[in-house]
Amino acid sequence: MSDVSQGPGWWLASDGKWYSPQQVPGESPPPPPPGASAAYGGYGVRSGVGTAPATPGYNSPPRTAVPAVRGVPAGMQGAPIGYAPSRTTNGMAIASFVCAWLWVFGVGSVLAVVFGFIALGQIRRANGGQNGKVLAIFGVILGFVGIASDVLWIIWISVLASHVTHCLQSTACSGSNTGNT
Repeated sequence: MSDVSQGPGWWLASDGKWYSPQQVPGESPPPPPPGASAAYGGYGVRSGVGTAPATPGYNSPPRTAVPAVRGVPAGMQGAPIGYAPSRTTNGMAIASFVCAWLWVFGVGSVLAVVFGFIALGQIRRANGGQNGKVLAIFGVILGFVGIASDVLWIIWISVLASHVTHCLQSTACSGSNTGNT
């Protein structure tokens, strides 16, 4: 434990102190059990792949290695499990998905497409630090479906209005027969 980093692998804990890769905050080095074998690190677990190397004269319990996480500083790569930063869901992806389902005269569909593409760009730039790619993709797809259905509704209403106007102006659609032959 130190007030400053001593090199690669050291990590800063929430108590403001730097710890070596073998240390866990709040724990003091335990005494080796009687008759402990150095080959097993004194704890019945063989040192090697997936465990932290034992420091000479310091038999700490082996800690499983934490896989490297993109976007985490090199000094934090060996942080104990539970200290890793959590991934968040992109807010624009959520907005895209919600707007795709809320059709407000076509505005929701357009906003879903816009928010979806913005979210996809933000998620790509976050290098795995954000979730929500599927929400954004569904928002974009449903937004385009909504825009297409808006266009079809406009076409259908204009054709219907044209037909009604034509029928009102002509006697062909009146259905009345005056009996004059």
